[in-house]
Amino acid sequence: ATPTPRLIVAPTEIPLPTPTTVPTGLTQTVSHVVGAVVAINTPAGTGSGFFFEDGLVMTNAHVVKGFLRATVVSKFNGINLGITGTVIGVDEELDIAVIEVSKNPERPTLKFGDSRTAQLAEDVLVIGFPLSNILGEAISVSKGIISSKRNIDGVEMIQVDAATNPGNSGGPLLNSQGEVIGMVTLKIVNEVTNRFFEGTGIAIASNAIQDRLPSLLEE
Repeated sequence: ATPTPRLIVAPTEIPLPTPTTVPTGLTQTVSHVVGAVVAINTPAGTGSGFFFEDGLVMTNAHVVKGFLRATVVSKFNGINLGITGTVIGVDEELDIAVIEVSKNPERPTLKFGDSRTAQLAEDVLVIGFPLSNILGEAISVSKGIISSKRNIDGVEMIQVDAATNPGNSGGPLLNSQGEVIGMVTLKIVNEVTNRFFEGTGIAIASNAIQDRLPSLLEE
């Protein structure tokens, strides 16, 4: 007798989720991260910052200068929006501060990278709002390399030759993958001429920031 054929239903393959990756091209990397970088305005002046979590902005302590509130200006859907934020944590020794604003899950955030793996001569980007009191509130991108890795007053720092100017403070230092490996904090000043040495931008290393971040958020 001829056996009756059986109908076998093959299991449906469930596609694996595609991991989100940062584009490798320079302009693509910038377009991927630029929406997370913000301007910080207080009665004392301006600086930069970046979203590292939904509703949380990282910047320098000297940018907020002891104020309890600051205006966070970000570009969303092509429009500059100013949001009043509350300073919820300050570490003046490390020169970092966290500002809390209303959450928006559609707003991009930046990821911290491992500053220990950063190499001399590695390409980096500095993004922020320099000289906004003179040139207007427009985001600026500068490219350079890591010139040195230093320990200044017991804090891990990264020296870069990318252009940094007043207003860049608090902005992210990014590697080619779009990860934050530092935060711009200062430039070296010639005490004789009282002018900045060019090509001596200093950023607080991301690992130093992450080590202090938990205690900062508990304040």
